[in-house]
Amino acid sequence: MKLDFLVVGAAKSGTTSLYKTLCQVNELSLFRAKDVHFFDHDDIFSKGENWYWQQFDQAKVDQSNSRNSNKLIYGEVSANYLYSNIALTRISAFATPSVKIILLLRDPLQRLVSEYKHHFRNGLLKEKLHYYLNNPHAESEKTRYMPWHLLVERSLYAKAIQNLYSHFPEQQIKVINSHFFKQKPQECMKDICQFIGAKSFTADAQVIQPVSTNKAFTPHSKRVMSVINQGSALTRSLKKLIPSFKARQYLRALAIKLNTASSSQLDVTETEVEQARKLLTELGAFEFKF
Repeated sequence: MKLDFLVVGAAKSGTTSLYKTLCQVNELSLFRAKDVHFFDHDDIFSKGENWYWQQFDQAKVDQSNSRNSNKLIYGEVSANYLYSNIALTRISAFATPSVKIILLLRDPLQRLVSEYKHHFRNGLLKEKLHYYLNNPHAESEKTRYMPWHLLVERSLYAKAIQNLYSHFPEQQIKVINSHFFKQKPQECMKDICQFIGAKSFTADAQVIQPVSTNKAFTPHSKRVMSVINQGSALTRSLKKLIPSFKARQYLRALAIKLNTASSSQLDVTETEVEQARKLLTELGAFEFKF
C-alpha cells in the first residue's frame, strides 16, 4: 500500500467539507479522520507505518481485494502539512513517487479571521484580534504554534507553496480556490477526481457543504474548553474507556456545545479587519493569485 494523494492545506479553507465529500467516492480510501498530524507531529509519526495503515477502512480494503477490482486510491486530508517542512519531507519519502498534492486556498484575509475565531472559540487564543496583529512574538501556552504563525504566516501562501514545489513536481500539485469549490462543487469534485485518478465524481454523490463552526461564541469556562482541546489526563483516560474515535468526537462536540455562552458572541471589529488587511497587503499575501 502506498499513499496516492494528500490534501495538505490550507487551514480554515473548506478542507473539512472536502474530506467528507471525498469519503463518499467508492474508489477512494481515506484515513479515518481529518488532521491526524501523522507527518508533522513526532509523537504520532513514531507510531509507525503499520499503525498508519491500520487507520484506513479495512472492510473497504478487503472488499476491494476480494472483488479483484480496481486498486483503491489511498489519501489523507491534513490542513497543516502545507506549513511543515518536516511533514513534506516525510510525505515525499512515504508516498508513491507520483503522489498527488491538493491545495484548497481561501482569501487570505477571510482565512485569518476564520482561524482567529476558531481558536478563540476553543479557548486557545484569549485576546482580541488586534493584540495578536500588533504583537508578532505573543505566545499562547495552549497551542503548539505561535499565534502569529496561526493567523498571519498561514495566510502567506506564496512562501509555503514555493517550499512545496521544492518537494514535489509542479504537475503533481493542484491548487483550488475555495470559492470555486463552494460555488461549483460538482464541477470542482470532478476535476479533483480526474486529477487523482478516480472515475468522474458521480452526480448522485452529495457534496458536503461546510457548516460554519466559527461563530466564536465565548465559552462559559475557558479552563473547561482548554481541557477539552488539550491532551490532559482526562482525555487520555477517555481514549481507554471509549475506543471509538467517532464516539469521542461526538462527546467532544457535545461538551463544547454545553460549554458555550450563546449570548456572548465575539465580534471582530471592522477596524481589526482593516488592520489585518493592511498587514497582509504589506506582507504580499494578495500577490499570489489562485
